[in-house]
Amino acid sequence: GLCYKKQSSLVVKKVAGRVSGLKALPMENSTVAIGHTRWATHGKPSAENSHPHLSYDGNFAIVHNGIVENLGEVKSILKSVPLKSRTDSELIAHLLAHFYAGSVREAVERTAETLKGTFTFLAMSVYDDNVYAYRKNAGLIVGLGDGFGVVASDVTALSSLVENAVVLSDDDLAVIGKDSVEFFRFGRRVEKTSVPVSLYKTSPLSADTYMQSEIDEIPSAINATVTSLLSPEGLPAFTESSRFDNVFISGCGTAYHASIYGKTVFEKIAKIKTCVEVASEIKNHSLHLAPSTLAVFVSQSGETRDTISALRYAKSLGAYTVCLTNIRGSSLSVEADFSLYLDCGAEIAVAATKTLASQMIALYLFASYVAKENGVVSKADFASLVSDAKKLEIAARKAVCSGLAEAAAKETYDKKVLFLGSGQDYPSALEGALKLKEITYKSAEAYRLGELKHGPIALVDDDTFCIVALTDKSLVPRAEITLSELETRGAKTIAVTPFPLSHSVLKTDEAPLLLSPILTVIHLQKYALAVCLRLRLDPDKPRNLAKSVTVL
Repeated sequence: GLCYKKQSSLVVKKVAGRVSGLKALPMENSTVAIGHTRWATHGKPSAENSHPHLSYDGNFAIVHNGIVENLGEVKSILKSVPLKSRTDSELIAHLLAHFYAGSVREAVERTAETLKGTFTFLAMSVYDDNVYAYRKNAGLIVGLGDGFGVVASDVTALSSLVENAVVLSDDDLAVIGKDSVEFFRFGRRVEKTSVPVSLYKTSPLSADTYMQSEIDEIPSAINATVTSLLSPEGLPAFTESSRFDNVFISGCGTAYHASIYGKTVFEKIAKIKTCVEVASEIKNHSLHLAPSTLAVFVSQSGETRDTISALRYAKSLGAYTVCLTNIRGSSLSVEADFSLYLDCGAEIAVAATKTLASQMIALYLFASYVAKENGVVSKADFASLVSDAKKLEIAARKAVCSGLAEAAAKETYDKKVLFLGSGQDYPSALEGALKLKEITYKSAEAYRLGELKHGPIALVDDDTFCIVALTDKSLVPRAEITLSELETRGAKTIAVTPFPLSHSVLKTDEAPLLLSPILTVIHLQKYALAVCLRLRLDPDKPRNLAKSVTVL
């Protein structure tokens, strides 16, 4: 939806569906507007429930990202106001009108004081030509243009419009006019520092979809991340290695799979006991986090609400926190004790691809650096580990150019799929299953090789396709046995591996053992994409999913 000002009134246009449907509606020129694409939390996805919402008197319009938690309290304040939608967001517009007494800014501030929960919102009114941007528990960035201001929840949206932007902190209010931007905090004006946004400009599409284009960019993304982490402000600036006797790594979704891989490299390279937990579960377990814990939080956007909450919890227990993200100035990077940046460029498709490869190579380098600083590996061995990371770009380029995954998809797109992997290959199996679920809506599961006989093999029949991730040569005998068991029960199988087997193989290039899973996930991403396209689905905008999950 979109709201713009026409003379002294507010005009709202809404549609259910894609942004292209909104673009098709007739509109007038205006110098002030707010817009929103909605991921439904309260109220079904419909034009009625779409933002912007108008206040009961028509003098205020808002768009909102988040969840209002004190609905009962707010409704008691607005008891005589009829509601037009089934969303919590509409109440914010009504509160603005309720509190207005001659100053829009003060009405915004009083509204924010009343609300509880996640309520980052934009507001505009008939009383002036400003946009009021308030942040609370969900990201908001103000772009500083030449003669204009622009606001977005993700820096990528601004990168083609402005050179610099200000990342708002919780409880910041930005008042954006045509020629100026002012910042306030609890009623007092404050100064904010801008950051360049050129890093996040989108690359020209190299394919028909963003997802394919971003898979194509994985080799250059790996190179960019290696360069970023080895720069003076990257790993060399991390001086705390000797403080820690254990590591904790956490993330959500694909970032959680990277975290599991991180456990492998920290334990095998740095020889440090490492625990992993999904960020949303951290408070549900008796985790022994302490000042001797290096707590690493992985998030593509740096705005993942569960991951931010997990970081805050770890800090409350005294752990030293490190953020691994692609976005400088993000909430996670501001709150962490130290930040490492992927710097791998904008990722537009909802399903993560190149950022996973960058997260994995970053964790590999981080573990290698900590090992060197603690004397676990020599400087010469560290140089060798870094050299291996730099060379991976070449093997990754071959992987993205391979057509083997597409060929496999042609034969198996209509089958149920099981992904299998052990040890360092288990996170690859998890990622393969997640990617297939995300963009094809097919049920897919991931299991460890050794767990197959303990229940999951009951799923196997002649309508099953089993993909085995295999990069550890010591596991070849077990994999051969497992593949035979699966085929005996009618399943079609393939192993993603650099090793020759007596079964069907999707051949990958050989790489250093601990880096090989990065090549595996490239092929699994390509397989999921190929199945998606065969099913005539849109891989860039899968249903029910958002690129950055900024609410709990």
